[in-house]
Amino acid sequence: MTLNVLCVFNGAKYDVSYVAKLQAAVARHLPIPHRFLCITDRQLDLPNVHEIIAKDQGPGWWAKMVLFAPLVRGVGPSIYFDLDTVICGDISPLASIAVNYKFAIFENWTKRSGHPTWPCRYASSLMTFGNGWGADIFRKWIKDGAEWMERAGQYGDQMVVEWLYPDAPFLQSLTPKGFFLGYRD
Repeated sequence: MTLNVLCVFNGAKYDVSYVAKLQAAVARHLPIPHRFLCITDRQLDLPNVHEIIAKDQGPGWWAKMVLFAPLVRGVGPSIYFDLDTVICGDISPLASIAVNYKFAIFENWTKRSGHPTWPCRYASSLMTFGNGWGADIFRKWIKDGAEWMERAGQYGDQMVVEWLYPDAPFLQSLTPKGFFLGYRD
């Protein structure tokens, strides 16, 4: 079973060089076979990047909700990275998590760094998906997406994911201490 590594390139916040840099970093730091997939609203024509054209999935970060559609991700466990992620070492532990857990997500840096009243515990900048997991989340999103967007406001997709699946393990607790560093560290 092939491991999928995904990113989302949607809108105008980043340019295509971010996709190329992320793909190159994953290639350097993931020594196991994998496919690099980019869910995007346009043609990219980048080497070693498999494009999944998904138009009208919502503006900005809302396009990440399509990650919960197993048919979009393809067969196999998956790791998702935001485009502004910097990878500095072996990320194989994330592949193991994707194989052994149906879903895991990053704990929100703001909440984690000492802001106990921050309303969102999740950060969707990094997520892992077990093979075939997420269809229920995606169905709920498709059914009521506009309502979820309005309700979540500035807390975005990660707040919706938390509401729809509130008991996900945090990636920080599943990896060795120091595996992740945030700009607040």
